[in-house]
Amino acid sequence: MLKDGLFTRFPKPEYALSLHDDPTLPAGTAGFHSGLFRASADTVDITIFGRGGHAAAPQTTVDPIVIAARTILGLQTIVSRENNPMDPAVITVGSIHGGTVANIIPEQVKLSVTVRTFNPEARNDC
Repeated sequence: MLKDGLFTRFPKPEYALSLHDDPTLPAGTAGFHSGLFRASADTVDITIFGRGGHAAAPQTTVDPIVIAARTILGLQTIVSRENNPMDPAVITVGSIHGGTVANIIPEQVKLSVTVRTFNPEARNDC
């Protein structure tokens, strides 16, 4: 919309309203908050490549499922050990896909990750 000339055809707004579903509110109610609210969210897709093979000979493979498991644990540790606990941040691995059968080590594993952050210094409470 910006590339299409939104603010050249219409005046720039003085404020913006947004709507977001909040499962913590009772059904039929609406909440309100002035200023900046909620966190930004980014999605990161990660593909871990390995060298697949038969599960009877794991020593001949580079198992991307094991690497994915270590990666997930490492990602979870970023918030708890690398981030100031007073700075809000969330990392969620919401999806992991790798392999198709139990006795074959796959070539790759795909993770879908959400990173949410909020900069409290940018907060503008009214």
